[in-house]
This record gives sequence, structure tokens and C-alpha cells, in this order.
Amino acid sequence: MYNTRTKNPSEYQVIIAIDWADQKHDLRILKDCEEECKVISSDLLTLKNFFDTLILETVNGSIAIVIESCQSALMNLLISFTEFDIYVVHPTTASRFAKTFHLSGAKSDRADTKSLLELYLKHPDKVQKVDSSFSKGKLKRLNIKRRDLVGDRTRLTRAH
Repeated sequence: MYNTRTKNPSEYQVIIAIDWADQKHDLRILKDCEEECKVISSDLLTLKNFFDTLILETVNGSIAIVIESCQSALMNLLISFTEFDIYVVHPTTASRFAKTFHLSGAKSDRADTKSLLELYLKHPDKVQKVDSSFSKGKLKRLNIKRRDLVGDRTRLTRAH
């Protein structure tokens, strides 16, 4: 599932740190040495459209995604994109790193994305890259297809 080859952060045109949740996802996007924060609905169609647009804007560039490890629809969606290198951080590692450098102890999604991004930029050896062959498993493909079909059915029933 994990590949030991971690690219240097400078090899990516875009790096996105994601703090995921049930209702919304907070993103911190590093592109051309500029950071931008976004909040996106957890709706899979909205997310897919966002990532499709990002891929089109990042012509011939590579994209890194840094996210706390999870088994969610978001992770399945991310894995379905061959254009992404996905780096997962254990939730305990992310929490301890954030506590170490944010003295106030206040928890916020925006601060969490900043911590995830800093962790990857300063300590790329501490995150694990998801192996691209992981997404090629039959069960994973079937699960993604099932999620797509459920989404299609939901959209069709809402339309009527």
C-alpha cells in the first residue's frame, strides 16, 4: 500500500494539504510559492469537479496531496486520480506535530492544514506515499464504481 520513494516537495508544481470532515473539507493549496485556503463541500461531485479543474490548470505539472490517513469516500476519490501523488499522515503524528508548533492549543481546520503542509515540506521522510498499485486492486476499483453508481442514483432521484 505504501511506497518508500517519497519525492522532494520541490518536485511538485502544486501541493495540497487536506483536513477532511463529514460535511466539508479544508484545503491549503501551495502553488507558485503562494498559499491559498479553501473550504469545499464533501459532496463527491463537487470534489471531483474541483480536482478535474486543478488537473487541467496544472498542465504537465505534478500534484501532491497530503492528508491524514482515513478510509473514506474522499480517499477513494483521490486514489482514482492517477495525476496525484498521495501522502498520508497518521492522525496521531499530525496531532502531535500540530501541538508541538501551535502553542495556543486551539484546534482549527485551517491550522490543521497548515500543520500537514509544514510536516510534508519540512519532514517529507515522515509521511508515507500511497503506492499507485494500491489503486489498481480489483476491490478498490469495484468500490469506486459502486460509489459512482450510488452518486448517480442519488442525483437522478433528486432531479425528479
